[in-house]
Amino acid sequence: MLRLAHGMALAGRRVDLSGLERMIGPLCARSLDLPPAEGRQLALGLYGLVAEIDAVRAALAAPPD
Repeated sequence: MLRLAHGMALAGRRVDLSGLERMIGPLCARSLDLPPAEGRQLALGLYGLVAEIDAVRAALAAPPD
C-alpha cells in the first residue's frame, strides 16, 4: 500500500494518509505490550514503515515536475 501511495505521490496524484496513520498509532502502542525480544524485532519493521511513510510525505510535499 505504501509503495502504491509513493508512486502516486511521485506522479503528482493526491494521496490521503490519514487512514494509515490511524492504524499505525495502535500498532505502535500494542508493541509496547510485547516481551522485550519480540518488541525489538517488531521495532525494526516499524522503523522501516516510518521511513516509507516519510518518503511518501516528502513526495507529496515536493512541487510537481
